[in-house]
Amino acid sequence: MIAVIDSGDTVLEGFSGGEDNNAGASDGAVIHITEAPPTINQLTALPDTLPQGENLTLTALGVNDIDGTVTKVEFYRDADGNGVLDAGTDTLIGTDNNGADGWSWSGPADFPVGTQDCFARAQDNDSNWSAPASAAVTIDQPPDFEMILQKGDDPFTFHDATNDLATITFSGSGQAHITFDGPAAEGHDIESIVITGATSKTSLFVTANSDSPVDSIDISGQGFKTLHIDGDLGALDIGIATGKKFKTLIVDGTLGDVDAQNVKSISLIQADRITGEIYAQEIKKVLVEDDIHGATISAAGSKGAIKEMHVGDDVLESYIGATKGVKKAYIDGDVVSSAFEATGAKGKLDKFYLGGHVLNSGFIAGGTKGKLGKFYISGGVTESYFGAIGGGGSLGKFYVAQDVQDTSFESAGKINAIYVGYNSGGRVLPGEHGLSGSINGGKDLSKCYVTGELDADITVAKNIKKLFAGSVGDCQVVAYGKIDKAVFEGDIYGSFYAYQIKKLGTNNGYFRDPATGERIYFPIGQPDSPLQAQKYFNLKNIWDADGNMKDRYYP
Repeated sequence: MIAVIDSGDTVLEGFSGGEDNNAGASDGAVIHITEAPPTINQLTALPDTLPQGENLTLTALGVNDIDGTVTKVEFYRDADGNGVLDAGTDTLIGTDNNGADGWSWSGPADFPVGTQDCFARAQDNDSNWSAPASAAVTIDQPPDFEMILQKGDDPFTFHDATNDLATITFSGSGQAHITFDGPAAEGHDIESIVITGATSKTSLFVTANSDSPVDSIDISGQGFKTLHIDGDLGALDIGIATGKKFKTLIVDGTLGDVDAQNVKSISLIQADRITGEIYAQEIKKVLVEDDIHGATISAAGSKGAIKEMHVGDDVLESYIGATKGVKKAYIDGDVVSSAFEATGAKGKLDKFYLGGHVLNSGFIAGGTKGKLGKFYISGGVTESYFGAIGGGGSLGKFYVAQDVQDTSFESAGKINAIYVGYNSGGRVLPGEHGLSGSINGGKDLSKCYVTGELDADITVAKNIKKLFAGSVGDCQVVAYGKIDKAVFEGDIYGSFYAYQIKKLGTNNGYFRDPATGERIYFPIGQPDSPLQAQKYFNLKNIWDADGNMKDRYYP
């Protein structure tokens, strides 16, 4: 009789219950039954002969585990060439963790040229490994990387690049076409192409398939009439060594770095996306179909400007600056964590049409007479900065459709107008939209209209001419000249200080204590009053929902 002893692993022990010829218990016997490892019948390679870099598929067939399940199959290349799988030495090229559709790996055969072995081994749910299965793969020399330069009807073919740099030279004007065919290959990896001999009358058309290894083009000569990159080159980097004009740069894809500091002017930069650093003296127009992300666009010449910019989506984590500023910018999406800057003495950010929100971004004119012109913002503004901080700087008109939160407006000179809750045509939009943050001006604040709550500290060196809001939060308004007219619809929790206050009041609310919310009864002009003028008689017309407060006295 056999007794089964389960010891927690799969070991069975013992015979018992029998008797030998001496009528005693029989001697025990031990049977060890070990867990069976998984098995692989065959490994196939398809194709088994292929050019270097082409796609290879390895498939493990007949993968089985008689006492459990297979959890994964690993695929290796025989890196040391000894014909035996050494898991710690050979190259693991892939793992298949799901055999529902078979056990396989596919990928580019970036192996050395020649015949070599590939291996597969399986592991089961008890962590046991199968014996490896192998298949031989022959890697051939890749086909020549071919680059064709065609000028007119005359093609020139460049074969067998052995360096990282290839140079093409041509002369004259007209059109030239460069075509890249084939993938990057061992010993044929072209990382940069230098094109010389171009003139301002040359139009160059570059076409590449998705396998092209070229990721940068350096251009030297007298500039270009047109450079059109058609195809997927990833983030293309372009360098221009010399030249007066680069009329048109078009990239059907992502534009990376462009070094055109030696070029007097670029008429047009057009791309699907911009992610690199672009340096030029002047850029007349930038057209981006999608977004600008992590980019720098700079026109830093003495007369440098970006005259017009169109962006179909967002501007994210980018810097856009020019000596003379940006004349017109049309951005359909959001502006996030980005900066626009006019760096010259008379630099100006002139007209900005922003279709989304502005978040954590800055718009700065830093020159002595720098200006911010007109801003039309269809969304809201949060934690941002608008500044003309030079000695003669000024802020123009701002139309913001939604809330402005924790945002600063700063001018060394005049602030023309801030409209919150208004469309680009100056019409009031539905709802109430507030303004919080700060407004600081070196001269007058001409107009500030807010359809919701005003909760921004305001300080101007001269006069506040017109200030309107739905209500006033716990903020401070200071004019070292006059407050001509400040009219509100709801309650006032803030304080007003000026040399003279001509008209200030609330039509449907009261002055209230910001700490308790209780209505304040105060003698006008006394030290604890939220209304202060240098002299009592300079408080001309003060009112609340109950009428004129000028002659009221509440003990």
